[in-house]
Amino acid sequence: MSEKIQLGLPLLKKGSSEVIAVRRLQELLNHFLVGGGMLAPLKVDGDFGAKTEEAVEYVQKWAKLVVDGDVGAKTWTWLLNNWFTTEAD
Repeated sequence: MSEKIQLGLPLLKKGSSEVIAVRRLQELLNHFLVGGGMLAPLKVDGDFGAKTEEAVEYVQKWAKLVVDGDVGAKTWTWLLNNWFTTEAD
């Protein structure tokens, strides 16, 4: 049985000021979007602006999550679980 841990990741949305967390998010989004040829890569600058929001919504739609542009527990979980899965391939 695998043990679950609480990661304590912040809720991110357009205008969020958590620069380091937004940069990590942008890197994760680029992994999916660029690797899958879906959208142009995001600039990893820590600014959660319109392009980052669009990329989040694109991934949420693709992952069949609620499409709201916010990165909460379900979106973080999907991104991290699928990043680890694709990194192993």
